[in-house]
Amino acid sequence: RGGGGTATATSSSPRVVEEFSESEVAVRETKDAASSQEEKTSPSGGPPPPSSVPVKAEATADRDDRRPHVGTADAVRRPGGGVSAVVPRTDNTGDDEEHLAETPPKATRLPLTLLDPRLVARAQIEAHVLSLTADDRRAASLRILDGVERSHRHSWLFAQPVDPVALDVPDYLDIVKEPMDLGTVRARVVGDDAYTLEAFRRDALLAFDNAILYNGAASEVGSVATEMRAAFETAWSDDDVHRAQQPEAEAAAHGAGHGERCKLCRKGARHFEQRVYRCDGPSCNGRAIPRRTASYYDASTRQRWCRLCFEKFPPASATASSSRSGSSSWQREEPLAISEPEAPEEPWVQCATCAAWVHQICGLVDGAVAAATDEEYHCPDCALRASSSAVDDDADDAGGAAQPPPVPTVLRARALPETDLSRFVEARLARAVPELAATATVREVATCRERHAVKPRFLARHHRDSKSKSSSSIAAVSRCLCLFQEIDGVDVLVFGAYLYEYGAEAGAPNARRVYVSYLDSVHYLRPRAARTRAYRCVLSAYLAHAKHRGFHTAHLWACPPKRGDSYLFYAHPKDQKTPSPDRLKKWYRRVLDDDAKAEGIVVSVSNFFDDHLEPALTEASKAVADAVAAAHDRQRQRRSVTSSATRSAVASKVLTRRGSRIVNDDDDDD
Repeated sequence: RGGGGTATATSSSPRVVEEFSESEVAVRETKDAASSQEEKTSPSGGPPPPSSVPVKAEATADRDDRRPHVGTADAVRRPGGGVSAVVPRTDNTGDDEEHLAETPPKATRLPLTLLDPRLVARAQIEAHVLSLTADDRRAASLRILDGVERSHRHSWLFAQPVDPVALDVPDYLDIVKEPMDLGTVRARVVGDDAYTLEAFRRDALLAFDNAILYNGAASEVGSVATEMRAAFETAWSDDDVHRAQQPEAEAAAHGAGHGERCKLCRKGARHFEQRVYRCDGPSCNGRAIPRRTASYYDASTRQRWCRLCFEKFPPASATASSSRSGSSSWQREEPLAISEPEAPEEPWVQCATCAAWVHQICGLVDGAVAAATDEEYHCPDCALRASSSAVDDDADDAGGAAQPPPVPTVLRARALPETDLSRFVEARLARAVPELAATATVREVATCRERHAVKPRFLARHHRDSKSKSSSSIAAVSRCLCLFQEIDGVDVLVFGAYLYEYGAEAGAPNARRVYVSYLDSVHYLRPRAARTRAYRCVLSAYLAHAKHRGFHTAHLWACPPKRGDSYLFYAHPKDQKTPSPDRLKKWYRRVLDDDAKAEGIVVSVSNFFDDHLEPALTEASKAVADAVAAAHDRQRQRRSVTSSATRSAVASKVLTRRGSRIVNDDDDDD
C-alpha cells in the first residue's frame, strides 16, 4: 500500500514545467469538442484527491473506495480481422493521447492449458509440477533433518563445510571428491523449490559417507557418522511424505475419484479464501462485508447489501420492481437472492488419457476455454509422453498425410499494449535489476479519465477556510501499473500499483500532483533477493516519469492492510507477512531518501502531520496555552489579593487579642 507522506519533486529548471504547460495548451486546443463535452459530463465518483488540507484530510477517511475504475477501450476493426484497442496514453499532466495497440483477432485459438509441450519447454513443465509439491517436500525434509540432528549430541560436526586449511587436512579434497555437509543440505531445502526428496536423501547420506571415507568407520568421527546415517535411514522410511511420492502412491492417484486426490499436487479438495465483498447500502458506504456473514445481491443492478442495511433500508429498486410487477429481485425468500459464505472449491478436470483428476489451478487449465469447447485435457505426464512419441513418429514417417492440430496462441504479458510509462519503468528496471531483464514485463493495464466528487460538507468547509472557490469535482487520471514475471513459462502478476494523477486542469490546490494510492504484491518473484530492489525501482521510476511530465508533488499513503482487507490481490499466500506501520514507513523512507533523492527525483520529503496538522495544532495549542496562562494569572492575582486581605484581618485580630490580654494582666497587677 502506498506511501510515507509527501514527496516534492520540484524540478531544478522551471523551464521543464513551462514546456509541458505549452504542450498541454497545444493538445488542449486540438482536442475535439465532443470529447471535451464528454469530459464535462463524465460521471463523478472515485477517491477524493490528496491535495489541499481539507481535501486530503477527507481522503484519509475512506480508504476502501479508492479503486480505479477500469474503463473499456473503444475497439477499431482492422482489415485483417484483428482488433486494435484505443488505449489512452498520458504524455503530460493529465492530457491523454490515443494510440493504437494491436491485439489478437477474435478467431485466435486460446489454449486449454498452458502446460502444453507445444507452448512450453519440457524443463519448464517439469519445474512447474515440482513446484506444486515444494512446500510438502520442504516440510518433510526439514522434519527429517531436524530429527537426525537432535538424535546425536555431536551432530555439530556436520553442520558446516569442512575447511581443509583451518582443520589442517590438506589431503581432504584429494580423498573426498564431492564435499557435502548438513548446512548446505538445509540451504538447498529452503531455497530451491525444485530440490527433490531423492536429491535431499542423496546429499544427506553423502555428508555421512564422506566422513566415514576420510576418517574411517572405526574412528570417533566415523562412529558418529555411522550412527547418524542409521538415524537418517530410519526417519526416511517412517516419513509419510516420502511414502506418498512412491510409485505405488502415484499409481493410486490415477485411480482416485473426483475430489479425492489431485495427481499433480497429491492433495484433495482445495478451498480457497472467499472474496471480500463490499456493501452498497446507505449505512455501510462501501464497508467490507465479513466473510462469514450472508449478503443480498441483485444481478440486474450488481448491487450487494449486507443483512443489516437490507433490513433497515430496503433498496428502492426492490420496492419499485415489486410495485410494478409484483416481484422483486431482492426477495429474501429466494435462495439466489442471498449469498451464503461458502468456501469456494477449486474445480477439477480429468485427464482423457490416464483418467486421473487434476485441479484446474494445478494444471493451469483455463476454465472458460474448458466450458466453451469440447477439447480433451491431458495431464503433463501424458502430454509429455505423447509429445515424445509424436516426435518419433514424425522422424519415421515425415511424409504423412495427417495434418497436425493447430497450435494455440498464448497471450503473453508482453503482448499487452505498451505506453510511455510502461516502457520507461521497464527500461529502468532492466538497468537496476539485471537478473530480471529477460523475465520481467511492466505494463499499464488501465488508464481512465475520471472526475472525483468532493463531498458537500467538506466542500463547504474548504470554501470557508480558503479564499479561492473550488469545484465540486476534480479531474483526474487513474492508472494501474503491473509487474509480471515469467516463471516456468507462465507470466505471473507479482506486483501492482494504483495511481491517481491530477493535472493542470484539476485546478488549485490539486494541480500537478500525483497520488500513489495502493501498492500490493505476492512473494513469487524470483530470485527472492531481487524483490525489494524491483519494487523500489518501480516506485522510484514512476516518480521520475511523473516529474518529467511536469508534476511537482507526490502523495503516498503509508498504512498496512488490516486482516481481511483486499487491495490489488484479494488473497495472499499464507506465509506472506504483512508489515507493521513502522516497518512500512521505513520502507518508503528508504525508497524516497536512498533512491529518489540520490537520483535527483525528489528534493524534499515531508508528511501530512508536519505540513498541515502540526502548524494548526501549534497555533491552536499556543492560543490555548495563552488562554490558560492568562486564566492562571487572573487566578493568581485573585488569590494574592485574597491572601493579602486575609493576612491583614488575621494580624488585626491577633493585635486585638494581645491587647486584651495585656489589659487583663494589668488588672491583675492592680
